[in-house]
Formats: sequence, C-alpha cells, structure tokens
Amino acid sequence: MFESFFLAPHGSVLKYNSDNTPVFSTYEYSDEEVEIYTKIQEGALQFVTDVNKYNLTDYLCLNPSESYSNMKKFSYYPSLKMIENFGDIQF
Repeated sequence: MFESFFLAPHGSVLKYNSDNTPVFSTYEYSDEEVEIYTKIQEGALQFVTDVNKYNLTDYLCLNPSESYSNMKKFSYYPSLKMIENFGDIQF
C-alpha cells in the first residue's frame, strides 16, 4: 500500500537510448489500478497541501511509531469501509 504513493505512471526504466531518452518496460498495472493509485496519490498530495495551507503541523503530533501503528491497523484489521475502498487493489 505504501509503495502506491510512489508509483510512476509508466513501466520501469530498462535503459537509456543514445539520446538519453528512457526505454520503459511494459506497464504492469491495469487502467483501473492506475486510476485508483492516481486517486491515492492526489489525496496524499492534497493532505500535505492542506496541512501546509492551514498551518496544521502545530496540531499533528504523530511520531513514527504512531504513524506506523495506523498503517499496521489498516493492514491487519481493516474496517468494512476500508475493505470496500481498497479491496479491489492487488498488493
């Protein structure tokens, strides 16, 4: 799940041509998965934008342990709503 924040919209770079243009492998994700990952990425960027815009860093007190705890809870004990929202994604 965490890796989906950083997925590129293309396959892996296999090599570079002599003119420095990349040669990509076949993209392994379906159009539906790309749409889901794009929404996840847009939501993450919107969250960071909102935190910055409204100066919320003073109110966020998440240390790394607490942050991972939330991801672990999501991974091991998802709510029905989370299953409905993320159940079609293959990890």
